[in-house]
Amino acid sequence: MSIYSPEKMPRQGEINAWALTFITFGGVFFLSLRESIPSWVWFLSGMFAFSAASISLGNWIDRQTIIEIGTEAVRFENGLRKVRLEWQEVYSVKVTPARWGRSVQVSGKDGFFSFATLGVMTFRNEVKSRTGFEKGDEILDSILREAKLDKYEKMNRTTVYSR
Repeated sequence: MSIYSPEKMPRQGEINAWALTFITFGGVFFLSLRESIPSWVWFLSGMFAFSAASISLGNWIDRQTIIEIGTEAVRFENGLRKVRLEWQEVYSVKVTPARWGRSVQVSGKDGFFSFATLGVMTFRNEVKSRTGFEKGDEILDSILREAKLDKYEKMNRTTVYSR
């Protein structure tokens, strides 16, 4: 049995988003003590809060995500979703190139899950961040081999593997 986890994204963006949210709400609150604040300012402040909460949720989901490859099944879990597919229940795997790495969707009788292979984000030839599963290609190969998906078909940029 092998258990895989994705690369952890840096939390600096989340910290910046919450800092901006608190600064904005603080400024709007103190300004509202002196004069009436237009509703669009409150709306904009709410959007900052929504964005920060979305980033936090995404980071939390990433930190909870695992893929477990066993002899009888593949299991995916991310804190919000749990999928367990016996190998004979896996009926297709779709692989699509993404901006960073490849996007993989595994479909089966009782559900589906998706993951990304390793993607490296660079700026001026310097690695800034890594995303997806470092051993994503190994995970994909294991799923195709264990589920015995040997037929494949190219549809535009997507490769679909099936029985």
